[in-house]
Amino acid sequence: MEECNIGSENEPRMIKLLKGIPHKYNQRYLNIFRDYRNVFYWLCDDLKTFDTNIIQHKIPLKNGMKPYK
Repeated sequence: MEECNIGSENEPRMIKLLKGIPHKYNQRYLNIFRDYRNVFYWLCDDLKTFDTNIIQHKIPLKNGMKPYK
């Protein structure tokens, strides 16, 4: 894996990309991540701005099965 900064020097936004990707695809991926970096959250404080009625974490369980730790 290779760490890449899609942010700035003052506000780094690090992502990890596979090292074996050809250079032309690597640049495409980096450009896409840079264009859409505002859809990712980087800090826990970033999540506080989202409506909790929209965001939901759900753990699917099989019918009749008792959950366990």
